[in-house]
Amino acid sequence: MSAAPPATPRRLTRFLVLAGIVLLAMNLRTPIVAVAPVLDRIVNDIGLTAVTAGLLTSLPVLAFALTTPVAAGLLGRIGPDFAVVTTLVGVAVGVAIRSAGTEALLFTGTVVMGFAITLGNVIAPVLIRRNYPPAGRAGVTGLYTSALNVGSMLTLVATVPISDALGWRLGLNAWSALAVIALVVWCAAVGWRRCVRPERMPSAARPAAKETAQETTEHDAEHDARVAPDAVPDAETARRLKARSRSRVLRLIFLAVGFGGQAFSYYGLTAWLPQILAALSNIPTAVSSAGSSLFQVFAIVGALGVPLLTRRAPYWVIVLGVCLLWAMVPLGLLVSPGLWALWLSLGGIAQGGTFTLVFIVVVELATTDSEAGRGSALVQGIGYAIGATGPSVFGALQDLTGGWTASLGAIFAAVVLLGTGSIIASRGMGSGRGRLARSRV
Repeated sequence: MSAAPPATPRRLTRFLVLAGIVLLAMNLRTPIVAVAPVLDRIVNDIGLTAVTAGLLTSLPVLAFALTTPVAAGLLGRIGPDFAVVTTLVGVAVGVAIRSAGTEALLFTGTVVMGFAITLGNVIAPVLIRRNYPPAGRAGVTGLYTSALNVGSMLTLVATVPISDALGWRLGLNAWSALAVIALVVWCAAVGWRRCVRPERMPSAARPAAKETAQETTEHDAEHDARVAPDAVPDAETARRLKARSRSRVLRLIFLAVGFGGQAFSYYGLTAWLPQILAALSNIPTAVSSAGSSLFQVFAIVGALGVPLLTRRAPYWVIVLGVCLLWAMVPLGLLVSPGLWALWLSLGGIAQGGTFTLVFIVVVELATTDSEAGRGSALVQGIGYAIGATGPSVFGALQDLTGGWTASLGAIFAAVVLLGTGSIIASRGMGSGRGRLARSRV
């Protein structure tokens, strides 16, 4: 009787898949954040204005808003594994083109990189759903979200020393090596054949048939119980369903505007944070670049902490809490810039928690998978379109005023927008009342 095959290869595959997802996540933030620590060198070397320089960060974010439908369609045609390869190759090529030297190549590479990252944003939920059972998806999603911020932190810490030694071009281009490493790990995890052969996805990356049927059955049973003919007349049922649909769309629009305030603040501050700290706190750019990594690493605390708070507090209370922490960043830097490490730590918790809470609300407003998809697309499309203006607005205000006070004031205004939109969108949710609120939408 032959011995059972060893379990080591299967365990190794699971580890490689997880490592590949984590490395993919790191590549979705690293190329954008890498510009900030050396932006002043790029501006001086190539001769960019502050507004034009801000486009280096805002163009990828604008790509998130404009090309998500294209990326989703491409994913359906080539499959998730080949899409991972396309993403990582696109990131590596885009970073290399961006680092080539001229202004035209700088922005061409940024556009290529931006679309590649957009495709990666679409892939990630599909990979997690495909490779992990329902009980494990939340943990892997948390790890994925944490990896986004860890990648940003490492980039902020390491880009300046690399650029000091090799120049800003090689300092930026060095991060393409991370895409190459991720590519090798992913192909080792799923097999080289699946990485080089596009495969059309059935039903455009919809969930497995068994799981879809189960979710549909549960929803239909709940829906039938609410709108049974002996309880509500057909005309009345149609009126109520139409009213709930309108209310849901309005909530999503308010949530999208709130998310836009978050994205505007995050991308504007990320693009110019080293320069802001150097100007307000009189510390070297290298130190301020490392210090601004606090803004990224403390996002992990917010991302993991907000789901726990949703079980104990109404969502509007959580929204007020994260908005208060967000507001401490501009107020603290203006009033007491010497405590910048504290303000950035609080801001990091706020931005990580807000990102998580926004998508919790999107899910709770949906009664079907398709509604969740449409709601997510609406919120991200509007939100990232607003967020894409952040770096350029920050740069324009700095050019206009010669300082950073107006830019920090713009963060405060955006946080007000975040709070107003998010509180209206999440009205009645939280503290065990999410299901009740959803049924009344």
